Amino acid sequence: MSFLKTMTPEDVAASEADKAAALADRAATQAAVQMNQRGMLFDQTLAGQARTAYQKGFQVFQCQLDASSRTAVDEINAVCREGWDLVTGGFVFVETSQPSRDKLMKSGQLVTTRGSTLGYYVFKRAVSAV
Repeated sequence: MSFLKTMTPEDVAASEADKAAALADRAATQAAVQMNQRGMLFDQTLAGQARTAYQKGFQVFQCQLDASSRTAVDEINAVCREGWDLVTGGFVFVETSQPSRDKLMKSGQLVTTRGSTLGYYVFKRAVSAV
């Protein structure tokens, strides 16, 4: 035998409250996961690495950047915002290839050197005013 139970207004209200609470829990969990993912992504950036080094008490932080990158200065500034002072920077050309071909109608070869310029930067822990 099956009995159909009619819900009282209190039962309906309690059911709706349960659904709302479940939705709120799901939204909070989703927000926490997204924040964790953003935090993990930040930790992989140069600024994130600088923050980690600072929190570990390192006195020196060194990094390298592609000097021709449009974001190199932004990344250096981001490291400084994490509590580091730029001490020095140096540049080196890193050869990636050297294709050559014979000259047309002449002896010898044409050689083209390809590569990129890397900047090496050393930061020291900023002295904080007390």
